[in-house]
Amino acid sequence: MKKSLLLAGIIIFPAILRAQQNKLSLDEVVVTANKFDQKASQTGKVVTVISQDELARSSGKTLGMLLNEQAGMTINGSSESPGTNQTVYLRGSDPKYTLIMIDGIPVNDVSYNDYKFDLNLIPLAAIERIEIMRGGYASLYGSGATAGVINIITKKGGEKPFNATAGFSGGSYGTFREQAGFNGHTKHMDYNVQLQNLDSKGFSSALDSTGHQGFDKDGFHRQSVYANFGIHPNDQWTIRPFVNFAHEKGDMDADAFTDDKDYYYTSTFFQTGLNTRYTFTRGDINIKYSFNPIQRRYLNDSSDGSGYEKDKYQSFVHTADIFGHLIINPHVSLLLGNYIRLEKTAQTLNSINPYYTGKSELSADSAQADIMSIYGSLFIKTNNGFHMELGGRLNQHKIYGFHPVFSINPSWLIRNRVKLFANVASSFNSPSLYQLYSIYGNRHLDPETGISYEGGIETLIAHDKLKLRGTAFDRNMKNIIGFYDNHYVNYNRQKEYGGEVELSYMINDQLRVKGYYAYVNGQVTVKNDRTKMDSTYNNLFKRPENSGGLSVGYQVTPSLYIDVDGKYTGACKDLTFINSPNEIRDLKSYILLNVYAQYTLRKKYKVFLGIYNATNSHFIETTGFATKGFNFDAGLQWSLF
Repeated sequence: MKKSLLLAGIIIFPAILRAQQNKLSLDEVVVTANKFDQKASQTGKVVTVISQDELARSSGKTLGMLLNEQAGMTINGSSESPGTNQTVYLRGSDPKYTLIMIDGIPVNDVSYNDYKFDLNLIPLAAIERIEIMRGGYASLYGSGATAGVINIITKKGGEKPFNATAGFSGGSYGTFREQAGFNGHTKHMDYNVQLQNLDSKGFSSALDSTGHQGFDKDGFHRQSVYANFGIHPNDQWTIRPFVNFAHEKGDMDADAFTDDKDYYYTSTFFQTGLNTRYTFTRGDINIKYSFNPIQRRYLNDSSDGSGYEKDKYQSFVHTADIFGHLIINPHVSLLLGNYIRLEKTAQTLNSINPYYTGKSELSADSAQADIMSIYGSLFIKTNNGFHMELGGRLNQHKIYGFHPVFSINPSWLIRNRVKLFANVASSFNSPSLYQLYSIYGNRHLDPETGISYEGGIETLIAHDKLKLRGTAFDRNMKNIIGFYDNHYVNYNRQKEYGGEVELSYMINDQLRVKGYYAYVNGQVTVKNDRTKMDSTYNNLFKRPENSGGLSVGYQVTPSLYIDVDGKYTGACKDLTFINSPNEIRDLKSYILLNVYAQYTLRKKYKVFLGIYNATNSHFIETTGFATKGFNFDAGLQWSLF
């Protein structure tokens, strides 16, 4: 720890001596907060943007690692073996309450019980920027947006008529990446194609508690293509077809502390569709359509005697979203939309082992749901900096009928330096297809409903060089769906509360410091059928009450950039299924320190080195599974122009 502080001091001190009057702003333009381009100062939503500059300086990281560095976010599995399916916990919420989108279109996998999405499927090389919204967004984005939204915006077009890029990197655990890209534009067209191949020999997913059991390495392989083409018949129209594809194969282990030498999975992600936008003097009209099939296969061929398993999961989702933004006058605007989602899953499971032998099938003809929503938002702003956003959505579910939700989001911008904001939002979450129709399903489940409260302040001080934001939240859910007695049931209530404090300090053109502290707590209340009494306990497993991060980026010369970042993850609990009955175990706190450096030559070549877990901390994210020790990634990137 002393070495870490010394290194940060060496980087910071020289730059402070020559500090300049650089300024930050509250006026960064965001699109996800209200589905149209808007200055962050004019909305009361809590938005964090990961810019292209930050992405370009994260060449050796995965998407999960990058998201894990953000305030209020824990990505469980981001430091485990390559290919581990990572779980997103935003403000302590269950993963099903965070909506993940690519270019404004949801991509959650409906074959999972909680509609999660595999973050491994998206390489950072395909991403232009990421917008993270914390808080209730159900009135704007529907079911799944109770705790927040992560919108991954892919690269579009290019600055030149034609440009080509390429890159190669290699590092610890026999990990190698090769990538290539093509982009450009003409008067009426633009295009961007990103290709990547990743191979890693990995390490054992299961933790060898003795270090002498000879667990084998679990490798991971991924090939991906992300491509879009913009057609511009005139200044008003943009028609953008897209194709996103990723295929991955990874080795697995049998369970916590348990190796398996012939267990592997494959996953294929495909998404194609169309984003169309028509702009006019007082607004725009947008049409988004996507077809998104995902297939996962698991095979354990039992050569080591652990049993036989052959499973297949398929997810099929059609999504259409038509919405328009109309500026009525300088003080009032309106957003209206119609959203349609058709989802279904097919699943086949075969198992032969000492504990269970059987086969089960779930047909897509029966396991399906249709959801249609109409939604709208009214935006009011005054000359004295007061803004009000009123949102409403009427959900019509095939099984559960009509469910309305709302949001009230006032904010007040004072002298372009201080923003006060609040948000009250209700939510509706329907059970997943797996929870309804699988062998553990319950067709009598009720949908989850809830309401959340949020408030805070964002301000610029120190001659606009220091930006601070403090936020507090309280979220209350009813009819929570859980797993009990071998099937899914509705619990009584779930409550989560906490807050974040964030800072960004631009000392000068060369040096910027960013940091945060986040706190979250919560409990579930369950009624005991035997005693008819309520039981309340903390169930935020794998989610620390306290976490914090600090990063220091220093442009040493016009060509050399160095970044040091660290994250503290506090102690938490883990619910394990190793023994019967299940056990709750303690996970210790830990600190991860990363160092990144890049050198740019003639604006065409970039050499980079990333060192992760630089202090070789020993820590556990999930009981019985191994995590990365000291590791590195180094490479070269090239651009034609």
